[in-house]
Amino acid sequence: MSHAPSTPVPYTYTRRIQWGDADPALMAYTARFLDFAMDAVDSWFRDVVGVDWYRLNTEHGFGSPAVHVDMDFSTPLRPGDTLQLSLYVERVGNASLSLRFEGRLDSGEPVYAGNLVHVFVDRKSLRSVPMPALVREPIERYARACRTEGS
Repeated sequence: MSHAPSTPVPYTYTRRIQWGDADPALMAYTARFLDFAMDAVDSWFRDVVGVDWYRLNTEHGFGSPAVHVDMDFSTPLRPGDTLQLSLYVERVGNASLSLRFEGRLDSGEPVYAGNLVHVFVDRKSLRSVPMPALVREPIERYARACRTEGS
């Protein structure tokens, strides 16, 4: 049975850029952009999929490490800016999940965009495993909603 996700598509994670995110040029330090994306994905797992990465790992015995990341930058972020980071499911594989993220300022101006590929692994063996049923259905539902939205 298909249900709409409980959150709007795209899921959007909001984060205010802090002083500690900045480099000496008073712009968000490049390495923090991956942190912002990973925080958004963890929040998406909690809010849309129904289980955050910590619980997926500690209670269910699965990890989902990133195996590929790419990012393109458009506009710098500065302390005080608010980043709106939207997530889209690009592909659901047997053991993998491909996500696209797009970051914008409150004004709608693009900041950066990229892709993350995660693989599901058994926590003990660290070997890839088929995506757990616990997360597959809500992820596939969200992926269908992303396609419906034309993303």
